[in-house]
Amino acid sequence: MNLDNVLSIAAPELLLGVLSLVLLLVGAIGGRKATSLVSILSALGLLAAAALAAMGPLGSAFSGGFVADGFAAFARTAIYAASAVAVLLGDRWLAARGDNKFEFPILVMLAAVGMGMTSAAGDLIALYIGIELQSLALYVLAALRRGDPRASEAGQK
Repeated sequence: MNLDNVLSIAAPELLLGVLSLVLLLVGAIGGRKATSLVSILSALGLLAAAALAAMGPLGSAFSGGFVADGFAAFARTAIYAASAVAVLLGDRWLAARGDNKFEFPILVMLAAVGMGMTSAAGDLIALYIGIELQSLALYVLAALRRGDPRASEAGQK
C-alpha cells in the first residue's frame, strides 16, 4: 500500500489534528477576540472532515490499525457533522452566558478526532488511542468553567 492511499484514508483525522493545532495558536495569540473566528473555522473544518470521510476511499491503513469500511465512513461522517453543529450551537450558548472561550471548539474537535479514530479502529491499540484522545478532551471540556465548583468536580471525576 502506498503512502498516498494511507494519507487519503486518514485524511479527515489528519486535517482535524493539524487544524486544531493551528487554531490553538490563533486563539492563544488573538485571545477573546479570536473566539468567534476559531469557532467558525473549526465548524468548517469539521464539515470538511465529514465530506472527506464520506467521499474518501475504503480500505485499511497503518498495518490494519485503521480500517475505513462502510460503517466507519458513516460513523465518521455523522460524528464530524454533529460536532460541527455542536460547536456552532455551543458557541452561541456560551456567548449568551458571557462565558465563551476559544478552547471550546478546539476541545470538541479533538474529541471528535478521538471518536472518529475509535469508530475506524482495527486493533486494540488504535481503539485505546481513540478512546484516550476522546476522553481527555471531554474531561477538560467538563472542567472548562474554572470558577464553578461543579465543573471542577466534573473534571476531577
